Amino acid sequence: MPKTEEQNQKILDKRKEEILEAALEEFSQKGFSGTKILDIVRRAEISQGLLYHYYKSKEELYLAVIEKSIDSSIILVETVAQYNLKGWNAITSMTEWIIQWLKRGGEGKLRFFFMQQAAILKPMPEGVKQALTKSNFLSEVMARLIKEGQEEGKVIEGDPFNIALLYWSLLQGIIINQIVSENMGFEVENCLPETSMILKIIKK
Repeated sequence: MPKTEEQNQKILDKRKEEILEAALEEFSQKGFSGTKILDIVRRAEISQGLLYHYYKSKEELYLAVIEKSIDSSIILVETVAQYNLKGWNAITSMTEWIIQWLKRGGEGKLRFFFMQQAAILKPMPEGVKQALTKSNFLSEVMARLIKEGQEEGKVIEGDPFNIALLYWSLLQGIIINQIVSENMGFEVENCLPETSMILKIIKK
């Protein structure tokens, strides 16, 4: 029995996700210049022709992985909005969610690591810088929450945006340490600080 149009679309969407996941792994491990399309094809277990059906070039695929990574970050912000959290409560909950997410493992850590690599890439493929600027919303959201926390008297004084950068820099360092620990064969949960320890850096 022939597949319906909806079934065919699901298959195509699944293949596209598999390509993006394989590309994330390869780009994270080898960087942009060190990754070959053939590497991604082999990891995704597809034909090279099928990959080019979705993406015309390695640059286009790289941009797609960036967009996918940014979309994943939006979920965190949407969760805060869903529960209508504000100020210090929002910052605490967001931090706890991130720590629990790191304990579960998965591709999230790779996405953070990949975004850091992309930001320092030289030469930077066309469109990458513009795509990365979309991720600034995370710092903007955190700056808003920090300002609310300051008004509550629970966050240290200072420019909210600079404090937000400090907060995300700490978390990025923790994530990179997690990836290194995994590669070294260490128990990653033992390398994770408690939420309260992370928040001490911005708590008044």
